[in-house]
Amino acid sequence: MKYRSDDETEEEIIWNSRDGVTPFVISLRSGKTASHVDWRSDRCVPDYKPKPGERIFIDLTPEKAEEYAKRNVRKWRRQSPLTHTPSVRELARDLHERWRARH
Repeated sequence: MKYRSDDETEEEIIWNSRDGVTPFVISLRSGKTASHVDWRSDRCVPDYKPKPGERIFIDLTPEKAEEYAKRNVRKWRRQSPLTHTPSVRELARDLHERWRARH
């Protein structure tokens, strides 16, 4: 799926490994907002193997939400050891619930 920045200076192809709908608008790595363009050029390649560094859309499982939560909690604790951070379990549950509400 091709995404193009609103100022038309950047493009990125993101592979969709999901059966569901993907976002019409995303943030590129640069932080710019981009929209899904050239819909007719989207291809179905069921056996595609993403290369390192390529972004893909995936379904978020509770297990993956917990993995992301653990990583974020560790990072936040290193950056601000004196401030309160949510528990991994709280963060994973919240992340998965937010994802499910949007899909």
